Amino acid sequence: MQGNWIYLALSGLSGVLLALSLQWCILLLFILLILRIYFLQHLRFLLLASIVFLFFYFIGVSLELQRITVYSEDDSRFIVTMIELPQIDGDRLKGVVKTKEQEKLVLHYTIASKTEKEYLLRQLFPGNKLLIIGKLQRPEKNRNEHQFNYQQYLYYNHIHWILKAEELILYEENPGKSFYEHFLIMRAKGLKHIEEKYPPEAIPYVKALIFGDRSSMDEETEQIYRHLGIVHLLAISGLHVGMIISVLYYLLLRVGITRETCYLLLMLFLPFYAIISGGNPPVLRASVMSMLLLSALRWKWPLTPFDAISISFLLFLLVDPYVCFHIGFQLSYAVSAALVCSEKIIARSQVFWIKMLVISLVSTFASIPILAYHFYEFSLVAVIANLFFVPLYTFFILPLAFVTFFMSFTYQTPFNMLTNLFEAVIGISKWLSNPFASHWLTYITGRPHSVILFLFVAALIFLFRSWEKKGFSYRYILPLLLVLLLQAVINLYSPFGEVVFIDVGQGDAILIKLPYRRGTYLIDTGGEFTFSQESWQEREKRFRVGKDILLPILKSKGIRTIDTLLITHSHLDHMGAAHELVAQLNVREILLSPQSWRQPVMQELLQAASEKNVSIREVKDGHGWENKAGRFRIVYPYGSGEGANNDSLVLYAEMGAKKWLFTGDLEKEGEEMLMQRYHFQVDVLKVGHHGSKTSTTEVFLQMLQPTYAVISAGKNNRYGHPNSEVVSLLEAEGVVVYRTDLEGAIHYKYFGNKGTFYKIQP
Repeated sequence: MQGNWIYLALSGLSGVLLALSLQWCILLLFILLILRIYFLQHLRFLLLASIVFLFFYFIGVSLELQRITVYSEDDSRFIVTMIELPQIDGDRLKGVVKTKEQEKLVLHYTIASKTEKEYLLRQLFPGNKLLIIGKLQRPEKNRNEHQFNYQQYLYYNHIHWILKAEELILYEENPGKSFYEHFLIMRAKGLKHIEEKYPPEAIPYVKALIFGDRSSMDEETEQIYRHLGIVHLLAISGLHVGMIISVLYYLLLRVGITRETCYLLLMLFLPFYAIISGGNPPVLRASVMSMLLLSALRWKWPLTPFDAISISFLLFLLVDPYVCFHIGFQLSYAVSAALVCSEKIIARSQVFWIKMLVISLVSTFASIPILAYHFYEFSLVAVIANLFFVPLYTFFILPLAFVTFFMSFTYQTPFNMLTNLFEAVIGISKWLSNPFASHWLTYITGRPHSVILFLFVAALIFLFRSWEKKGFSYRYILPLLLVLLLQAVINLYSPFGEVVFIDVGQGDAILIKLPYRRGTYLIDTGGEFTFSQESWQEREKRFRVGKDILLPILKSKGIRTIDTLLITHSHLDHMGAAHELVAQLNVREILLSPQSWRQPVMQELLQAASEKNVSIREVKDGHGWENKAGRFRIVYPYGSGEGANNDSLVLYAEMGAKKWLFTGDLEKEGEEMLMQRYHFQVDVLKVGHHGSKTSTTEVFLQMLQPTYAVISAGKNNRYGHPNSEVVSLLEAEGVVVYRTDLEGAIHYKYFGNKGTFYKIQP
């Protein structure tokens, strides 16, 4: 079996994926696996691999059949147990709880007062029992293509409901706790101890590096580390586990403990550390692998590191087959497997920095397919960044985090001195990372097709095998570059055009992507309204339309450049997220209605545009452009305005063999002025002002005679948009109505003169 466990691991993975997500590439994987075993003439092993495949296939099928819930939307009273330390951000409490029927729920609660917040911060720990009065809500399906699928994420974590709590009462503060819960409480107390002892600058790093908790890390730092490709350093991973084991092993030997006893003690320590550090898949993977290798050393088992990876992989699938959909799990195993496969390549390098460079290259290449699929981009400087930051974290930041943590329980003076040193080193890491903070250091791939992913993995295998047998040569990287080039060509020269009415909630954001990338335009960006709150209510990590909706959607389509950003008028629900896009993407020009830039809400956008040297132009009726893929003309307004609804830029377009009218928030008065100058008919009308009764008059519709109408409005919005009379009028005129509040994002995809509408939520 030595060296062959990988075939069983791949057989188990094929069986699970075939049961949970039937795709042609999974069948192809298993067929290639069977052929590989057959040509190795391991016929008995072929039978074993087939049995493992069928075993895990039936585990996956049975798991799907068992995915039921014992609750319904009528249930309103619950006694639950906290199974993790809840996150309290501003006036929002969020955590995972378990009911007496052992079903997990996501708990959401809005804290009523500052006093209650302080009480909950003090009293809530894993293992506490709570009495909850509230409502169950189904996690919603995605409302936009390629947006983070929260419903699917919860499903893979065996969660069917979100519990919206109206009342939250600490039902039993100190119930009998399990062995596991005691460790969770230790972890929670450790996190609170860090918050009490450390200076604010150090808290996020110590919590992340010791306990695997990144909830306190500010978004700007995470974004910089993501652009550099070193965000893994802010999470506990195999690097941390390996370093801790090495230090403990050395210390145990120094105090006179035998090697065999050291192995046993470390095997006992690892499960404890995995729980304390958050139990994330990378930590569990490293812990299980280390336990297997320590067992092999202790009892002389014929086990290679690659066998340990494969066995731990099978154990994970056996415990929870859905873990294979966890991004951290995928990255951890992909990088670990690549490093083990490249062991001979790494061993050839005698110089430390060359060895580090090889490790960084292998890790970066192995992670690219997963990063491209889930995040639609990867860092262009990850290899170099890891070369500097991995030693910095390994030899300075990580050891200082542990030393200061243990010192925090003893003498204050040495703790303060070491904490000052820790802050200085963190300051150095920030100083080193700031020059590389630009988003231009990431390559936007778009979401690759499964064929592209398959080709990329094949190119990786070719690279590593050739490198191992014949030494490094630049020509071995060519297949990888060709696959990336193919993905870029698909993005840039796709013959398909697309118009997407993005669901940004209560607001407008319309993407126009012309065939062969002859033009990429965005009409409005949506935005979120903010209301004045007390300081204790303000959230550090807020939902943002730009970060959470627009950027992922645009990047998933391989869009780095927006040729024209058209802001219809200066209301937050139409331009509130514009400054985020300008900061993160290449925007060539911004079109504004006359005088709208004078409004205070525009200042953040103007500042971002100025910093990026983006052209800003005031336009009105008569401004237009055309190319081989379409004609575009601004048909309203006619003079200066103030950026109000009736000053909205109105765009008339001809593309995809259809005529379109995008009206912003134009109301009745503006419609009348438009009709006085123009008399045209359109195929598709973007209904003005989210379907408000102040827009879309009968005479306006009779002039336009649209076949389709799209209403962009937020689900259950406070304004009652769209107005029922407007919807009835559209239907009475025989217009097919699409609504983002009911159906999510609305897409029109076309090829040549043929196209079709489709909805994200049918």
